[in-house]
Amino acid sequence: MPLNLSASDSAVWPATTGYSWRSRAVHGMRLQKLSPAKSSELTYEAEGFARESLLKILARADLIKSFTGSEREEFLDSLIYSAQ
Repeated sequence: MPLNLSASDSAVWPATTGYSWRSRAVHGMRLQKLSPAKSSELTYEAEGFARESLLKILARADLIKSFTGSEREEFLDSLIYSAQ
């Protein structure tokens, strides 16, 4: 059963925004413009991405095998290149 990559389209903007703030923090930039409310929103979205990912992986034997076996990196690379 193929993955539903079109469902990821709605996650692009929140993921991009979250990654942008993550990059700022990791590289030592000031986070003065990140309000407590926005920080909570980004945390909630990141937790949602993690939760959805785990649920999808654990619901499918083929994905469990891909993520626990030696082919994990190859599988993840294939997702990137198949979406382009």
